[in-house]
Amino acid sequence: MQKKSEKSLKRWMIHPGFHRAGLTLAFLLGAFGSTPGLAQKSGEFRLLQSYVHNYETVEHSDESFIGGLIRGTSTIVESSGDPFTEGMSASARCLVFVSETVDLSVVNAPCTITDTDGDELYLVANRGIGGVGEGNSGAGRWSMEGGTGKYANITGACSYRVEYFPDNFLVTYSQCRWEKE
Repeated sequence: MQKKSEKSLKRWMIHPGFHRAGLTLAFLLGAFGSTPGLAQKSGEFRLLQSYVHNYETVEHSDESFIGGLIRGTSTIVESSGDPFTEGMSASARCLVFVSETVDLSVVNAPCTITDTDGDELYLVANRGIGGVGEGNSGAGRWSMEGGTGKYANITGACSYRVEYFPDNFLVTYSQCRWEKE
């Protein structure tokens, strides 16, 4: 009986076209993937964010005002390239402002994403669908408004979906397009 790793190796050897294409891709990514002179001027990425919120609510006539800090992590799950590298994780903080009536909920949240190099990306979330708190969800848009270091002069937008869970947890999944001036 063959070992599992030997079977995997032979499977790759059976399909030499895949093997050669993989080696070529690995070479190109290694040679050009992070070369500063060849940095991308635009691209796309998908972002998964997980947060814990600490909201306070003030009732005012027939409207509720909700606000607070959310903290968590952001991870690039798919990317066209630098500076948004696939697999990169960063810390995230947002100050959330919500105006809520029986018929409408408006969410605005300026956010700062800080990567392991200390560079910051500035985002602002806007959403008019769905509430905040356990059991709520909704779709909205992020606006990218530059940042520091590698994120300086980056603009763009993301569509996102948020879902709120018990114990003050929430998750967002975003699809983004960006460009650097």
